[in-house]
Amino acid sequence: GPLYYNTLGRQGMLVEGFDKLAPFSCLYNYPYYVDIVKGLGFEKECDWIQYMVPADHDLDERLNAISARLMQRYRLHVADFDALKKDREMVRRFFRTYNESFDGNVYNFIPFTEEEIEEEIDQIIGQLDSRLCCVILDEDDEVAAFGISIPSLSRAMQKAKGRLFPFG
Repeated sequence: GPLYYNTLGRQGMLVEGFDKLAPFSCLYNYPYYVDIVKGLGFEKECDWIQYMVPADHDLDERLNAISARLMQRYRLHVADFDALKKDREMVRRFFRTYNESFDGNVYNFIPFTEEEIEEEIDQIIGQLDSRLCCVILDEDDEVAAFGISIPSLSRAMQKAKGRLFPFG
């Protein structure tokens, strides 16, 4: 814990990796919080693991070969992400697939309601960068896989000393 009331909120508490720069979108707490929480009798219930993947590194050629074989074998193709973002029905299908895939498989997952899906379509989807996101479709144009990456703003926030505007 602590847990947020839905899956979109920040959840948990940092228990190791205090020497690393936390991504802007992730929780950060001081190391002594762990001792305080344990001292109150709480125990860790699950692990959330975060990885940083440098965007300026090429993938191992073996991964590219495996990917190509899987794409061919299962008749998959990469969706045009910019076109997908404009197709509200396709985005709705994406969220329904997301709900079905994660429900019961991801700790504390709470499926999106239809209202939340519409809100995400209106507020978030249009802002995603097609250079950082990928949706793989099957031969019936159903979502088979996806990856959504968001760059960390932590270094920029450090440089700006936490201020979003020049005057505060």
